[in-house]
Amino acid sequence: MERSDNLDAALFKRMTDQSAEVYFIFDLLENRIQYINPAFEEITKKKCTQLFEDPGLILAMIHQEDIDYARTA
Repeated sequence: MERSDNLDAALFKRMTDQSAEVYFIFDLLENRIQYINPAFEEITKKKCTQLFEDPGLILAMIHQEDIDYARTA
């Protein structure tokens, strides 16, 4: 990872750690979540570690009417 990538990631983390909205970074190549902000636990009452272990869990939380959009987005 380049230095600018590290700075971008640090800035993103600082900005989202204080947010009441959920933000996450998903690595499509590795099929894993790299980062999720603390709002996830507050909103879902689930631990972030659960999501790191099973990224598919996030799809189970999406309303059925929105699932097709979420998969393509």
